Amino acid sequence: MIKGQSIIGKPVLTRNDGEKLDSVKDLIIGTDHTHVIALLIDEGGLFGKPTVVPIENVVSYGKDVLMVDDSQSAVRADRLPAVAEALEASQKLDGKKVFSETGEEYGRIDDVYFEENGGKIVGVDVADLAHSSSPKTKAYLEVGDVISFGNDAVIISASAAARLVGPDTTAGATGSSNSDGSGAATSPDVPSGSADSLIGQSLGTDATGGGATDTSSSMARYTDTAQGGWTASQSDGGKSDPGDTSKIPETNG
Repeated sequence: MIKGQSIIGKPVLTRNDGEKLDSVKDLIIGTDHTHVIALLIDEGGLFGKPTVVPIENVVSYGKDVLMVDDSQSAVRADRLPAVAEALEASQKLDGKKVFSETGEEYGRIDDVYFEENGGKIVGVDVADLAHSSSPKTKAYLEVGDVISFGNDAVIISASAAARLVGPDTTAGATGSSNSDGSGAATSPDVPSGSADSLIGQSLGTDATGGGATDTSSSMARYTDTAQGGWTASQSDGGKSDPGDTSKIPETNG
């Protein structure tokens, strides 16, 4: 399982000739709400076109880089209808609020987790937890616990809301990045393939160096460029998430 923010900022190299294509700027989640379908590596600028790596073209998620076969693994976004459609959807995920079905606010979406093979979404982080009976400020939520992802809010079941803020710290995912630093998260509470749906949106923030960036105040913003789509941007910094020493997705406030 891959933690979304763990790959933002990592270079993308070609396996066949060692060429650096660019670095990962953001994840692109399809409008069918179930999968990460591509990685944005070039936003295109004012007059250019965004360039992406389709998720099926990623050979490996390494500690320091992502690997693809060759330069042909990166393509213009407008040549892939599903990607172009996702980029055209002008929705914001940054700070999207989470409410229980009983009408109480519980926090905001902060990150997503997806399967390495195929990009299927399996869960999300919820940050800025309200009504918590413990010091935790972030918790993991399985996608199966989400009732709906709307334009204005995310609605979760009452039982899921209780687990988010309850004193039992195992309510959220307790996985951590693999020891190789690849960002592949493990969690005993998250069975593989448990995802049912997720909004067709994306997340991310530019990061420097091999480590990932885990922001506490903002996960990503939707692109403001003429091309539309999700971009990776971080307006107010964050704290380093070194991989195997991080707690995913729970932190103590």
